[in-house]
Amino acid sequence: MSETLPLTKFDQPVSGQGLRMGILLTILGIILIVGGVLGVLRGQLLWGIIAIVVGLFVAPGYFYGL
Repeated sequence: MSETLPLTKFDQPVSGQGLRMGILLTILGIILIVGGVLGVLRGQLLWGIIAIVVGLFVAPGYFYGL
């Protein structure tokens, strides 16, 4: 007896407005991460670390292959 699990919204392909929002969030996340790395390299450690962490939270999970 094999039971099939119900499909959730995460099992569906992303399209339409969701795809556009994902692309925008990915771009914003990349900008924050790059800005944070540059901030760390310039010696602004606190701002750089905060920007990197916020960038990782903003960018969607599929950007990291999750």
